[in-house]
Amino acid sequence: MRNFLLAVCLVLGFNASKAQFKVVERFSSSDIQNEKSFGNVSARLSGANILAVGAQGDRADAVRSGAVYLFHKGKQLQKLKSPSPSLNQAFGFSLATAGEELYIGAPGMLGFARYSKNKGKLWVAKKNGFGKYEIKEEVESPSSRENDFFGYSIQATKEQLFVSSPKFKSRSQGQVFVYTKAPESGKWQVTEKIEPDTHSRTFGADIFVQKNWMAVTAPWEGNDGQGACYIYKYRNSENRWVYHQKIDGGDRRYLGSDVAIDGDYLAIGSDQAGVCGQVKVFKLDRKADEWKLLKVLEPRSHGAIYGFGTSVSLRNGMLAVGAPRWDDKRGCVYVYDIYGDQVDDLKRVYTSEFHERMSYGARLGHSVRFEENGDLVCGAIGNEYRVGDVLVFRRDCSEPKVEIMHSSDGRAVAPVNLDNDEKLEITYTIGENHYYKEYESRSVKVPNQTSNLKVRKRCSARSSSSWVTLSENETSKGDLRKIADEGNFPLQKSSDGLSVNRQKLDFGTVKVGDGVSVPLDILNKSDHLIPISVEIEGAGTSYSLLRNELKANQNTVMTLTFRPEEEGLVNGFVKIFDKRNNKTHFTTFKGKAYRPKSPQLVLPKRIDLGKVPMGQEYLGELTVRNTGDGELSVSGIDNPSTILKFSETIFTVSPNSERKLTYSLKPKRSGYFSNSVVFRTNSGEGATILPIVANFENGSLRLEVKKFHDLGSLTLGETKKYTVNLKNTGEQAFTIKEIESPSFVKSRVSDLELSKGERATLNLQIKPRVSGRQRFDITLNYGDSIAVMKFVSNVEIGGNSTRIKASGVVISPVFFDQRCLLNLSSLKVGAVDFSIEKIDGKVFYSEIIQDANGKFVNVPLDELKLEKGHYILKVKNKGILKGQGSLLIN
Repeated sequence: MRNFLLAVCLVLGFNASKAQFKVVERFSSSDIQNEKSFGNVSARLSGANILAVGAQGDRADAVRSGAVYLFHKGKQLQKLKSPSPSLNQAFGFSLATAGEELYIGAPGMLGFARYSKNKGKLWVAKKNGFGKYEIKEEVESPSSRENDFFGYSIQATKEQLFVSSPKFKSRSQGQVFVYTKAPESGKWQVTEKIEPDTHSRTFGADIFVQKNWMAVTAPWEGNDGQGACYIYKYRNSENRWVYHQKIDGGDRRYLGSDVAIDGDYLAIGSDQAGVCGQVKVFKLDRKADEWKLLKVLEPRSHGAIYGFGTSVSLRNGMLAVGAPRWDDKRGCVYVYDIYGDQVDDLKRVYTSEFHERMSYGARLGHSVRFEENGDLVCGAIGNEYRVGDVLVFRRDCSEPKVEIMHSSDGRAVAPVNLDNDEKLEITYTIGENHYYKEYESRSVKVPNQTSNLKVRKRCSARSSSSWVTLSENETSKGDLRKIADEGNFPLQKSSDGLSVNRQKLDFGTVKVGDGVSVPLDILNKSDHLIPISVEIEGAGTSYSLLRNELKANQNTVMTLTFRPEEEGLVNGFVKIFDKRNNKTHFTTFKGKAYRPKSPQLVLPKRIDLGKVPMGQEYLGELTVRNTGDGELSVSGIDNPSTILKFSETIFTVSPNSERKLTYSLKPKRSGYFSNSVVFRTNSGEGATILPIVANFENGSLRLEVKKFHDLGSLTLGETKKYTVNLKNTGEQAFTIKEIESPSFVKSRVSDLELSKGERATLNLQIKPRVSGRQRFDITLNYGDSIAVMKFVSNVEIGGNSTRIKASGVVISPVFFDQRCLLNLSSLKVGAVDFSIEKIDGKVFYSEIIQDANGKFVNVPLDELKLEKGHYILKVKNKGILKGQGSLLIN
C-alpha cells in the first residue's frame, strides 16, 4: 500500500478559496487482476476503523464472482470471497456497515449478462477471535425468482437492515425489504415490504436512510425515462415506514442514479440527463413538511460526456458529485458548499497525476463518500486495461490564530486566518451562566466580564478545529493596549475598595500528607490606604499573606494551601475583611483528600474463548489493570500449558493504569481446553489465578453425538446393552479409529467410517463392578478430533449378590457371586502382594498382582473355601503394608 500527498486542483467560478484538497491515502488491490471494478463501492467499519472496498468483478476464482478487500491504517488486512461463488455473482457490488458488522450484497448481475440466472444474495461478515472478518450469516431473500437483483443496494442501522430488489430483467415490481433482528435467534427477519403505488420495476436502484427519512430511487420509471425518487418517513406510533413524497425527474432525466440525505438537504443524481448529467438539490421545508427544490447543478462545460451525478454524497454542508466519464473517462469529482439556501459555485477535484500516469478509463468518481471526519473517499474503478484505485482526499482546516483587543466597552476577538467558508465559534462564562455563539464575521465583541473564553473555527469540510483556550490573567486598570495571543483581560469592573480575582477555587484531588497551593490576587482599587484581615475555615487549609495593608492601587498575593491529614471531601471559605470600608470578600474552595492504595492487580474473572478452529493461531489481548497508587510489578506468569504463549511474563504496571498483553493459542488437538494461569505480583496477595477455557473444534470434521447419557438403574454384575446414535455433520468423511472407555464397558465397533451426512450407531455393553452412583466418560477419536460422552448411572445390588464393606483407607472390596472384586485404583504402583489372612495370622490366599494400577482384580472366593470367621485383607508393596480391610463371614 502506498500513501502519498498530491496537490489537488480546485477550479472556482468566482474566487479561489484558501482551503485545499490533498490526496492523503491511496488503496489498491494486492492481486493485480484486470476487470475487477475495484472501488465500485466503499464503506467504513467505524468500530474497527477498517475500510471495506468492493470489487464486484474480481476474478481471482474461476467463476469471476467478486470480492471485498479490507484495509486498516494503509495496509490490506484480508480479502473476503463469496461463500458460494457463481458466475457473475457480483459479490461486493454493494456494502453497508453498522458498528463492526459488514453487510455485503451480491445481486447476481455483472453487466446485466443476458444469460445470467443468479439469485441475489446478502451476507453478514463479523470479526472472529483472531481479529479477522468472516462470513457469519446469510440474509435470506423473500423472493424465489432468478435475477431478482436482491442486494442491489443496502443500508444498515443498529436496529434495521434495508435491502433493495429492483427487477431490471423482468416486468415485476421493484421492492425494498426492511429487516429487524429476531429477539431469540438474533437472525435478520423481514418485517416490512415497501413498494410504490405505481408500477416501477427499477424501484430500489438506490436507497439511502438517515434517521427517520428514507429515499428510494427508480431511475428508469416512466415511458420516456423520467425517473423518480420516493421519500418515506418513519412513523414511530405505528413502528413502520410510511410514504411521504414522490419527486419526478422530468423529461428523460433518468433521475435516481444515486441519492444522499444529510439533515435538511437531499441530493439526487441523474447521470444520463442530457449530455453531461445533473444533480438536483432539495431542502426540507419544516413548516410544510415537504422537500422543495433548491438548485439544479450541472457541469459548467457541456462539450463532453461527464456522467455527472453517477455518485453523490452529503455531509456537514458539503456535497460531492462524481463524474467518472469526464476527460476520456479519467473522471473527476465536483465539490460544493451548501449553507442556508445557498449552493456555492462548484470546485472540480482531480489530480494532474492521473493525466501523467494513468491511462484512459480510470473513472475517478464512480463512487464518492464523505466520512465522519470530513475526508472524501473516491473510487476509480478502471476498465479492462487497468485496475481500480480508491483515493482519500482531505481538506485542510488549520488552528485559529487569535488576536485580542479589549477596552471599556468590551473585548474584540479576531482570528486572523478566517477563510470565507469558515465560521467562528466562541464559548465563555459570565458569573454562573455559560454562553455559546457562532459568528460568520472575522471579529466579534464579548463583555469584559467574561471568563473561560475559548475560540475555535469551523469549516464546511470538517466539523471543527480544536478549541484554543485563552488565559484569564488580570490587566491593570484602564489598559487599552493590544494583547496578541494571550487573552489577558480584567474579570471585575473598577470599584472603590478591595478586588479579589477569584470567588471560587478547586484544589482538586490531593494525597494525604501532600500539599497544593493556589495564589489569590488582592487589589486596592481606591485612592487611600486599606488595612485588611483574613479568616479561613476548612480542614487542612492555611494561608500566607505578604502584607496586611494595601496602599492606593497596590496589590498583594495571598497563598492558600491545602495539606490534608485525613481523607475525604473538604469545603471551606476564606474571608478577606476591608477594615476601612467595613466590607467582606468571600472566596469559597473545595478539595478532596485520599490515601494511596497499595498496588492491586485486576484481571478478568475468566476468559472463555468459545469455539476455536483447529489449525489456526488464536491471537487475543488481555488487559492487566493496576487500581492502586503504587507501581505494580508482575514477577512471573506460571503457565502449565505448552500451546498458550504470552507476549510478556515479567513487567510493571503504572499506578491507576492498565497494560495490554497479547497471547496466542494454537490448538493441536480438538476438544475442551482448560488452563489456569497464575500471575505472581508484589501486591502482597502472592498470586492471582486466571482461568482460560476454549473449545477446540475442527471446522471440516464434525461428529454429532449426544454428550450426556443417563443410564438409570443398573444391576451389579449384570450386562446392560446401550445404543448411541452418531452422525457426520462435517464437510469430510472420517473414521472413528479408537474408543476410550473403562474396562467394564465393551464396544463392538472399531474403525467405523462415516461419510458426509451418514448416520451410525455405537453399541455398548456395560457390566458394572461397583455399586452406588457411578460416573464415567467414553471418548471417540476421529481424525485429529475427539468427542467426549459423559455417562451416569445408579448401580444396585441384585438379589443374588452380597456386598461387604471393608474398613481401611485403600482397600474397598466388593463381594458378589462368591467372588471378591478388589479395587486397587488408588495404588500407583506396578506390582502388589494381595493376601487374605485370618485373625490368628493363617494365610488363606496370597498372589502377586502385576500392573494393577487403576484396575479391578477378581479373586474367586469359592476356590478358597473360607470358613465362618473374621479375615484380614492386606495389600503390600515390596513388603510394606499399603492398606488393609476386614472381611466377616457369618
